[in-house]
Amino acid sequence: MTTPSLPIRFYERVPSSDLVSFCLSEPWASLATERHYRTSGYDDTCADGLEALLKRIVTRAGDTVVETRDGVYINHCLIRNSKPLALDGKKRPLEPFVVGAYELKTGEVWVMGEHSKSFDSRYYGPIQVSRIRSYWKKGFVWQ
Repeated sequence: MTTPSLPIRFYERVPSSDLVSFCLSEPWASLATERHYRTSGYDDTCADGLEALLKRIVTRAGDTVVETRDGVYINHCLIRNSKPLALDGKKRPLEPFVVGAYELKTGEVWVMGEHSKSFDSRYYGPIQVSRIRSYWKKGFVWQ
């Protein structure tokens, strides 16, 4: 599996990890499809035949996420490169999931890409653990 949201390399499936692939719920799945944030699946596909998203779990149930126009704070710690963007790379509007505090509930995780332009929980909020399809680890870099 490869993704532009994380460093370019190969990823290997493992039994457990903070790096997960998952399928979005609606309306986010359709938005990601319309905007080509997802590609045709060849490895880890969702019901619509497109590839699942690959992101890192940054916090779990019981933690508080505060999303501001300046960035995302988890339990009062700012996550680097987490400032929500007003526009995507093609100048289309993006809206933050919530401006303010959100406490993650049982069965929810907050995910983020390592790239500041990643389409992640900043825009669609927490994901249900039940939506996780696979766990991954970083593999080797192809050069």
